[in-house]
Amino acid sequence: MQKINVFWSWFQECKNELYYLHKYNLEVQSYYFGELTSKLEDYDKSLGFVIKYPVTVEKAEMVITANGNPDGVIYVRNLIAQAPNLSNWKFTAFIQPIIDLEACRQGKDDPYEFNELTIKASDIKWLPVEHHEATNKLSLMVYMMGYKQIIKDIGPTTLEDYIFTIFQDLLGEAIVYKKIENVYYDDLLFNQLEVFPIHELPEYLSE
Repeated sequence: MQKINVFWSWFQECKNELYYLHKYNLEVQSYYFGELTSKLEDYDKSLGFVIKYPVTVEKAEMVITANGNPDGVIYVRNLIAQAPNLSNWKFTAFIQPIIDLEACRQGKDDPYEFNELTIKASDIKWLPVEHHEATNKLSLMVYMMGYKQIIKDIGPTTLEDYIFTIFQDLLGEAIVYKKIENVYYDDLLFNQLEVFPIHELPEYLSE
């Protein structure tokens, strides 16, 4: 609890600087983002943040994320539970869904431009593999065209990071932690099974 109080006390001291930070030069931004990262990591090493600045005079939003580490989930929740009530700030636990499912259904969603890979969420297909009764989580088989070549080009770890990013944007970070146990991969080119489009995954996991 003391570490939580230390973090929020510091944030309240710097709340105005952080609110207008996007208007400052890169040197000032780098300083405060570095301080914010350091203060979060003092509480738990796995935590990170995303700040969404308002276009007009509205609240800025700071999203606290566990950065893909399930062990950080409880720290995110505890930190947000103690967040102060500030007039120009909103605090959110975990990255929320942002993908337009209708655009995804039509294949009109914007592509992700990763360093070594350009892919749409709608390019991804899936099948349930196993339901784990002990955890009530699901293992998935994920299919994409050209998977074998993608693995050769960027390796499995990098691909998993990219797919996790897409899943977070599709489902929200909390649902990824709560509902998905493992993800396996295969090439859609050689698949003979009837697979599901990615836009159906949120509804499937909500059942």
